[in-house]
Order: sequence, then C-alpha cells, then structure tokens
Amino acid sequence: MNPQAQIPGVGKERTVSETAAFTACILLFHLLVLLLAPSLCRAIEDPYLHIAALKVFQAVACLLPALLFRLWGDAREPAPLIKKRGERFLCSFVALAVVSGGLQLNVSVNEFFSSLGLSLSRQGSTVVFYGAFGVAFTAFVYVVIPAVCEEVFFRYTLFYSFGGTKTAAILSAFCFAFSHLQISGFLYALIAGIALGLLVYATRRLLPAILLHGALNAVTLLLVYLSRLLPAETYLMTETAIWFAILAAGTGCALFLSGRLFRRRRETASTVIDPEIAPVPLRDRPMPLAFWIVAAGYLAVAGAVMIGKRLI
Repeated sequence: MNPQAQIPGVGKERTVSETAAFTACILLFHLLVLLLAPSLCRAIEDPYLHIAALKVFQAVACLLPALLFRLWGDAREPAPLIKKRGERFLCSFVALAVVSGGLQLNVSVNEFFSSLGLSLSRQGSTVVFYGAFGVAFTAFVYVVIPAVCEEVFFRYTLFYSFGGTKTAAILSAFCFAFSHLQISGFLYALIAGIALGLLVYATRRLLPAILLHGALNAVTLLLVYLSRLLPAETYLMTETAIWFAILAAGTGCALFLSGRLFRRRRETASTVIDPEIAPVPLRDRPMPLAFWIVAAGYLAVAGAVMIGKRLI
C-alpha cells in the first residue's frame, strides 16, 4: 500500500523547479499585498472601514494563493502521526501552552530591551471598538480573519508547497514570523508558527490549527479589553492567572500524552517477535535546494523590509 495519499483536488504532477517558481510567486504576491495595503487604505478615515479594508487585503493575500495552489499545486499527504481525535485534542492544548509560553518570553525580551532604552517597535496599540456591534466587529477582524487566512496560507499552501514535511513546517514558521514585519513580535510569531506547523504536521488537520490560532487571538483581544477596563493591579493579576492556567493545562496534557504514546510504543515493540519484520518509521524526504533558495530569498526581502520600517 502506498503510504502517500493525495489531498482531494490537489496532486497534479509538477517538477521541483515548477513548484519552487510557483512558491516564489505566491510568497512575493503575499508580501506585496501586505506592503501595499496600508498605503492604499490610508485615505479611508472611518475606523471601521479602514480596518475592514486592511483585513480584505489580508484575505486576498492569503486566500487567493491558496485557491491557486488548490487548482495548480502538487501535494502529497502522508498518513498522520496522531490519528485519534482525543490525542489531537491533547496536542492542541500542548501547542497552546507552547505558544502562550512564547508570548510571555517575547514580552520579557521586549521589556529587557525597553529597560536598556531600546524600543523594538513603533507600532500603536490594537484599535478596538465598544458596544455590541463594535465588540463583534473587533472579534471578527482580529480573531476570525487572521486565524483562518494565515493558517490557510502558511499551514496549508506554503506548508505543502514546501513538501509537507517537518522541515517545511519549521521553514513556513519562519516565513510566518517574517511576514508580520514587526521586530517586537517576531519571537512570539516564530514560536507560534513552529507550534502550529508541527501540529498540522502531526495531525494532518488544518482545523485544529485554525481553532488554536483563533483561541490565542481571542485571549489576547480579551486582555486588551481588560487592560482598558480594569485597574492596573487587577489586570495584572487577571493576566497572570489566565496565562498560568493555559500553561498548566498544556503541561498536564503534554505529560499525559507523552506517557500514553510511550506505553503504546512499548506495547507495539513487545508484540513484535522478529525484529526484521518490525515496522520501520517513515522519514521525511529532504527538501530540494530550490525550496531553500526560495525561502531564503523571501526571508531576506521580508527581513530587510522589517528593519527598514523600524529605522524609517
């Protein structure tokens, strides 16, 4: 039996050079749209329309390449490493804890540089709205749209364009971090991208990554609202309690899941009588040089833009 199965609707035979050229084009298109969006939306004075227009550009930058890849691309999806639904759920909690820990690490790094008199970002705070419609609008543009669009682009289109391997998951995470064009949040975006990419790699499911991304955005947005509604001391206690609960839940799930997988491997090994017929785990194919060149070019351009935005 062939262990590699096609993704429905995808799987046209393409050479490495053709796939690398296609990947370079969608990365360039994605970056150009993100760079041009603020300038094109600058004349829009209404805050609702301004943010909505920016998110429309984000959706175009992410979903149009995904549609083209669906029609054009060549992707092969191996069998998932983790098949059971309950274990996929536990993996999502582990990834949630890793990403939340990355966020706290990123905050600590920014505070360290601030104590030295170095500010890593000139970006303003998140614009939020109040009232029933305002809260719903804010949640939609800051939680739903980024979670769906970014996961579809980075954890589906780019991940499978690079081959759908563990290396592809990590490399797409670097592209994800650089695409935000912000030095201050680079470490958090990188850790989040790696955790989400490995989650998709292990489960071969995009929905858990979308839900996890949306949950993190929702928690962050909730904290933004609380920071403006609660006294400083109360807010700090609330923020600490929320992140501690997430880390504790993720750590517990990690211990439970690792113990369960260890017992399963031990039971499987004990049932094999002849070592020569023991199942050999499949290894990822090495990534072609062309993909490394495409990724390095994108990271160089996005990094130069990110540094340039900081210096200007």
